[in-house]
Amino acid sequence: MLSSRLKQIVVFIAAALICAAAFFGGRYFSSQVGSDGPQASIAAGRLNLSRFSFRDINRNGLFDVGDRAYTGLRIEMTRSDGTIRNTLSNYSGFANFKMSAGRKSDPIFAPGPHTTIPRPPAGWELTSPVSEETVEFALVEGSPAGIAGLSTYTPVGIAPIRGVLVSRAVADQRQLQFTDSNGMPLAQAEREPGYLFIAVPAGPVTVKEGNGSKSRQLDPGYYPLLLSSSFTVDIGPESSTPAITANFDSITRSDTLAEVPHGYVGFGWKNWVVPYEKFYEAPGLLNGVTSGDYSAYNSSGHPAEVISPTPFDFVRAKLSVVWPDAENSDTIVEGYRDGKLLHSDRLRLSRNGPVEFLADWRGIDRIVFRHELFWQLVVDDLELRKL
Repeated sequence: MLSSRLKQIVVFIAAALICAAAFFGGRYFSSQVGSDGPQASIAAGRLNLSRFSFRDINRNGLFDVGDRAYTGLRIEMTRSDGTIRNTLSNYSGFANFKMSAGRKSDPIFAPGPHTTIPRPPAGWELTSPVSEETVEFALVEGSPAGIAGLSTYTPVGIAPIRGVLVSRAVADQRQLQFTDSNGMPLAQAEREPGYLFIAVPAGPVTVKEGNGSKSRQLDPGYYPLLLSSSFTVDIGPESSTPAITANFDSITRSDTLAEVPHGYVGFGWKNWVVPYEKFYEAPGLLNGVTSGDYSAYNSSGHPAEVISPTPFDFVRAKLSVVWPDAENSDTIVEGYRDGKLLHSDRLRLSRNGPVEFLADWRGIDRIVFRHELFWQLVVDDLELRKL
């Protein structure tokens, strides 16, 4: 009869042998057969074949210096058997399709043509000359996935449709008219609830109010210009003091987040947090960054303020929201002086990308940013002018 100590040693060795046999036997079996049929014997592993998407800042169709990755673009793949798979671009801009020969759970598992089509969100358009694109796949024994594309997919550039957004109530009440660089009227179309969108394919747009003789020329950039309800065509003389841009890139010193300190660019800040663009892996946070790698958001979705003991001008800012659920209700931006409300706008923002909110609020001492249902907002490239 074995001693208890010897019994323990024997049991331990037997258990170790059983585990080793299961491990190596399982590895051999999976490499030879696989769970999805005999074709998986070709595959040593799985790879991603990707289609990269980017914000095409200069709208030239090429991914070049100054362009930025875009997250959340839906890419639709039609396989050789006619079935369709969809995926979204990730936080680095890559829409990944897994491939492994014979593994039917993966989007790419069999030879033949596979066609991808990008589906931009509402209000956005493709800029790349190649949108729908087909790649032929073939089984390649000994390759990492047992299958490979005979070419790769080209990057996809997208951009917001160029133009101006304005409240329908403001446009109707003030009889705003919009004309192109040749003096031709531009069409106004309903877009976000309560807002009109005026598409401006190229060049500046002239805004005229009612039957007055004064007008103002605007030149929309990459992001749509959203006019404040107190927007005026009679802007008056420009201040000799240059605007200060708060881009939030010098606050957080690592890939994390930090509170905006009092005195940043000469102003007071209340309830603002600056995260690295990929810190939360939230689509609106990455798409909301318009310069550098950082933006600011209102902590915990509560109201956030920019304040000064002396009056200043709020020129403009890039505004968006972090999460999809924030898109169905309003963001509220208010301007005060000596405790009196002077300006107020209700905006419907998106996590797909910002609008350029053209405020032109002069002589205020406090701005309040808040969401009516306490969601997080994204602010970048906030332009302020000390008086």
